[in-house]
Amino acid sequence: MRNPPKNFGAEVIGKDEEGFYVKRLKVNRIKTIKEKRLVFDYFLESYDNDMQLLTSVPEVKKKKEDRVIKEQIAHLMIKGKLFAFNTITDLSLKTYSLEMDEVDKGSMLSVDEPRTIAEV
Repeated sequence: MRNPPKNFGAEVIGKDEEGFYVKRLKVNRIKTIKEKRLVFDYFLESYDNDMQLLTSVPEVKKKKEDRVIKEQIAHLMIKGKLFAFNTITDLSLKTYSLEMDEVDKGSMLSVDEPRTIAEV
């Protein structure tokens, strides 16, 4: 498996009889008169067992809310289903929570709204 240009690594999330699922990092260089910076985009991808790309979807970037920090920590395959796990730090409410989001293997998009599984 080769990385496309400007793509780095592929974190394997899981495998089943249909194929395998990865998270890939793509780097874009932004050049303006005032600054040079790198922008990182993540893609969720599915491949068949012959390593042919089936689906490639950029991860949805959540709107940044005031005083709320959301960070994606992992993608896992559990009992044949794909899940994304996120932490949410709400500075206004002074809470820290962990949420789980199921990902559809065909479209590589969220199935439903994320579920909070722990909060302190």
